Amino acid sequence: MRFHGYNRTGRFTVSAKGNVLDKWATLESMSGDLAAFAAGTVLLTTRDNASVEVEKQREPGTAFVVKVGDRDCGEFALVGERILFPTQRSFCGKASFELSSVAAGALTFRNFHFSGGNLPAGAKPAELGNVRILSFGIDEEFQNWTWPGDVKSFLLPRSVHIVVATDKGQIEITNQYTPGSLKQGAGCEITAGCFQK
Repeated sequence: MRFHGYNRTGRFTVSAKGNVLDKWATLESMSGDLAAFAAGTVLLTTRDNASVEVEKQREPGTAFVVKVGDRDCGEFALVGERILFPTQRSFCGKASFELSSVAAGALTFRNFHFSGGNLPAGAKPAELGNVRILSFGIDEEFQNWTWPGDVKSFLLPRSVHIVVATDKGQIEITNQYTPGSLKQGAGCEITAGCFQK
């Protein structure tokens, strides 16, 4: 899968190529991939009535946390039976970002946590049939990556863990990401942020 980036409204585009089996595998992993891009959408689409809180650093040089909380969340709904991720309209809840200082006082993201709002809600995931979703959570870790010969690093996801708790059991999805090379990315451009899973 190739991630093309965010626009100013917080929407993003991705593309994938391959045969039927590759597309099925891509569909099955789409929940984790959407979660990997969720942090950017929270930052770019924070609602006017959202609360933002910055926790002070406990000690100089340690990480600090930025919390974003949506108010008045709409009805929770999943993208589909196999894509266990909230629709764009229902991606609403509480998020937190852990940031730390790097060289020259610049900040970088270390991790992202999201907890869905307006739950419980009804859904029909392929694995469990009709259920009540009790909670929806994302935990994501980031990594910095510098391409050979480039001086500026990219911020990429390292891992994403989704937990969907229902009245019939719990579904956990974990994606791991490592940067791909131009050869491995099948024509992927360096600026596109190529991934292999």
